[in-house]
Amino acid sequence: MDIGAQATFCSISATSTATNCSSFATDCPDTTCGVLLFNRGTTNGSGAMGQLTVGSGATLKLKAYDDRANSNQYYEYRNILIWQDASPAASSTYSQPIIQLSGGGSVDISGTVYAPQAKVLMGGNSGGSGGAAVDLTVQFIAFDLELSGNSAFEFFYSDLDFARPKDYGLVK
Repeated sequence: MDIGAQATFCSISATSTATNCSSFATDCPDTTCGVLLFNRGTTNGSGAMGQLTVGSGATLKLKAYDDRANSNQYYEYRNILIWQDASPAASSTYSQPIIQLSGGGSVDISGTVYAPQAKVLMGGNSGGSGGAAVDLTVQFIAFDLELSGNSAFEFFYSDLDFARPKDYGLVK
């Protein structure tokens, strides 16, 4: 998924009549508007895993999947926004595509970014116009996280807004 060159990409409620993201805050309530972007594939060929990129003045406004929209079905995916599969695993000859939320874009996301074998990059004024601090309720689970180039966000921990494991134990 490549959002670039002044493009706008946002999630809205199925009942909304909005044609753009200008009323995102009201058109995207927590329980009716969430998405889960799942990225998986192979190391090469036609099924190769692709990169998620936001850049060049683009706008991305998304809220994570909320199972309450579907009568509490699939609760194990609640509050996961981006899931980049851990397979194929990174190695000395292969690295997973970067999740790049940068390049002068305006990024307003809420939820968990899960990329245990990949790098997540926020840079180049992401997080709000001019790099101004924006309240993003976001959790990163990543192999590598890089914040650079005027990216800014404030982290407010809210236990109810993040993905929760179904059970507790050792994680590989």
